Amino acid sequence: MSDTFEQDHFEPPRENTPDLPPPTDPTDTFTEKFPSHRRAGAKLGPHESVYQQQRKIIEDSDEDWGLWGPFQNEKEWDMAKWLASSGLSHRKMNSFLNLPSIQDLELPFRSAKKLFKSIDSLPQGPKWDSYDIIIEGDRRNEDGMLETETVELYHRDILECIEDILGDPKLKEAMHYAPTRVWSDAEKQERFYSDMWTGDWWWETQERLPDGSTIVPIIFATDKTKLSVFSGDKVAWPVYMTIGNISKDVRRKISQRAWRLVGYLPIAKMDCFQNQEARRINNWQLYHECMSRICKPLYSLGPETRGVQIGCADGFARQCYPFLSVFTVDHPERCLIACCKENYCPECEVKPNDRGEHTPSPPRSRSSLEYIDAFRDNPYLDRADIDRLGLRLVLKPFWRNLPVFHVYRGFAPDILHQLHKGVFHSHLVDWCCRILGDEEVDARFKSLPRHSSLRHFHKGISKISQWTGREFKEMEKVFVPVVVGAETEVVVAARAVLDFIYYASLPQHSTTSLQALSSSLSVFHDNKVIFQELGIREHFNIPKLHAMMHSADHIKRWGSLDGYNTETSERLHIDFTKEPYRHTNRKDFLRQQIKIMNRQEAIYFWVNFVDWVKDEGLDLEGYESEDDEESEDEDEDEEVEVQGGAGGGGDDDDDDDDEEEEEGNEREGEDVVMDENRGGRTEQEDDDAIRIA
Repeated sequence: MSDTFEQDHFEPPRENTPDLPPPTDPTDTFTEKFPSHRRAGAKLGPHESVYQQQRKIIEDSDEDWGLWGPFQNEKEWDMAKWLASSGLSHRKMNSFLNLPSIQDLELPFRSAKKLFKSIDSLPQGPKWDSYDIIIEGDRRNEDGMLETETVELYHRDILECIEDILGDPKLKEAMHYAPTRVWSDAEKQERFYSDMWTGDWWWETQERLPDGSTIVPIIFATDKTKLSVFSGDKVAWPVYMTIGNISKDVRRKISQRAWRLVGYLPIAKMDCFQNQEARRINNWQLYHECMSRICKPLYSLGPETRGVQIGCADGFARQCYPFLSVFTVDHPERCLIACCKENYCPECEVKPNDRGEHTPSPPRSRSSLEYIDAFRDNPYLDRADIDRLGLRLVLKPFWRNLPVFHVYRGFAPDILHQLHKGVFHSHLVDWCCRILGDEEVDARFKSLPRHSSLRHFHKGISKISQWTGREFKEMEKVFVPVVVGAETEVVVAARAVLDFIYYASLPQHSTTSLQALSSSLSVFHDNKVIFQELGIREHFNIPKLHAMMHSADHIKRWGSLDGYNTETSERLHIDFTKEPYRHTNRKDFLRQQIKIMNRQEAIYFWVNFVDWVKDEGLDLEGYESEDDEESEDEDEDEEVEVQGGAGGGGDDDDDDDDEEEEEGNEREGEDVVMDENRGGRTEQEDDDAIRIA
């Protein structure tokens, strides 16, 4: 590197550029536990695990089930498991099962439908419900009636999802039930922050609860994602959930299944409204209406209540208080949740034109609701306060009655979209390329020496059209030497931004590292004027740049930011949304995706149940029974004819399957609609659905 750029070409000032102190050995720290007389995370008594409960069900059942469930032996179970997870269509599965060599195995399932009938008999995860939401517009049809649009919300009971995660024996070693404070020594000279239970929020919230309580912090991740790859407009809006009791290292691993898909939000066209403004407002209200349905069980579980008793992964029951705590979302969705305009900060009252300044502003408070309530009661009131705070007129924010949750403090900084993709790539890289020129920047990337731990951009960076988080990180490793040769202030500012990103990404923070984090941001602001002097920027009123000043406070409140990175939700999109979509026939695809994921969860549960039985050395033998010779006709049209995966299904290019696919799209059972007062009911009980007008 020194062969390309002379050492004396750049000598930046060092006085304001902080260095991270040497890492502290975690074994040398002092852990302060919550006062013992308050019994945080106390055990109420033994509780059978889901595997113990399943064993009893098998032993007490009249069905001839054994270790392999509805299958006779391990070979049949392995074959069924492989086929159900293979991605083969129904037609290809049937062809495979009709091979003479396979028929010689005398499997109990002779078709894909019978296979999935057996899979569906396995224990299922939390059940799904659907609600019809009728949106009443202001446009009138030919008959003079107001036009409406009906959308459907799919979601699960959030308490069932919490019980499912909290009681998963596979997560036993990763679970924590009480807050702690970690210090450098017994004198408490320096504080450390890592997992959620080491932050201030858990400790402070625990102080508000009755003795013997266990907090279950709920973490939401939600983001629209495109399903169509090359053409089409298919979009899904999944809502994922996990809990802060699980260590962040385990939570980030998708294979540990610490996350649950709790809902699919509807995406409405809003064509029943005449103008774009009305469509936007009603889309905001639709989001909050749907989230209020998902969060409904949480409204009645405040600190003044007795909470809810839940069996935990360690085999004990606890008195739990599930509280919504954190959202991991990008800036536009933060503003949607906080009911503020996108050119305002969803966390503080900074004015749009002051966001580029390094000056703290008063934090937003829930008093914003007072202005919204007043306007709802009297739409002719002066909107000065609403406009001053940049509020959106969402009359029923879903979070208004949620216990403990403070919406304006509930947004964890997003390392991927805010820092790597936003501040670094979209802004800093762009500014430096405009200063040095794209050709020069490409030439410098190409000339960097190769190293096994560094990616070599042998074609430069200007021609790359698809960027990933990994590529952003690889670029950050070598970016400072690339910009050497530009004005000194440019290099210092670039290094300060990268210092901030690396500090923010630390898995454990200390009081000292947080000071270094804040100092690096100050260095950038001290040198940013160079970009204005060079004509690169007119202002720095950039939402993601402004949000950097809130990072230190969030780390103190929630723990290190690597536990809330949206890289996890991007990966969840693949497993929970995009991959299941590939195995549908693209018609009424959300219902098919739900069925596919139910089967995936059933297979995963039974695999772990079998492992548990073997590990415990229990006697739960298989069974021997005669093949079920039911006629294929009896199973006619029982399954949705979709593509493979754990859902099975038909190929899009099989024209003669079209009729069967159309039949497969018919809804099964009763549709659940929404009711303001009583929750879910069937359409047979009431023909009305909730109206948003």
